[in-house]
This record gives sequence, structure tokens and C-alpha cells, in this order.
Amino acid sequence: FAIIESIRRVMKVREDLQVVCTSHSPVLVDSFEPHEVRVMALNPAGHTALQPLTAHPKFERYNAMLQTGELWGSTGEDWVVDASAGK
Repeated sequence: FAIIESIRRVMKVREDLQVVCTSHSPVLVDSFEPHEVRVMALNPAGHTALQPLTAHPKFERYNAMLQTGELWGSTGEDWVVDASAGK
């Protein structure tokens, strides 16, 4: 994706810059490395829980077989609440 390439070029020049992108597209998420992806979910109290994709309990296993977007798309967000609660 041209937009991702453009963002990466700008970030090389401005290392202090942080860019937050959101998407529900596994195809777009494939443009990122797993360590760059954060997954969000709502906990039972309605608060946002956030975890890096690399914190998924089966990350190492799935990462060996799937692209970043496929990994996120196939695992969903339900695990995020448990991981955020330390379960």
C-alpha cells in the first residue's frame, strides 16, 4: 500500500513521530510487522483493553504459519481481555 510506504518514509526522517492507524482489514494489516500491531477489545466493564499482537498466547505457533493480518483475523480480539487481566 502506497500510504504505508509514505508513512514509513516520513518516520525515517522524523524518528520522534508516532503514527496511529486503525483498520479492520487483514489485507492492510499484512503490511505491518507483528510487533507493530496492537489489538483492542472492550472488557466487561466497557473499558478498552489493548495488547500487542505478539502477546497472543499462541503467537509463536501461528506466526510461523500466517501473515500478520491473517494471524489477527483468525484469532480475533477475545484473548485481549484475558491477556490484559493477566490470565
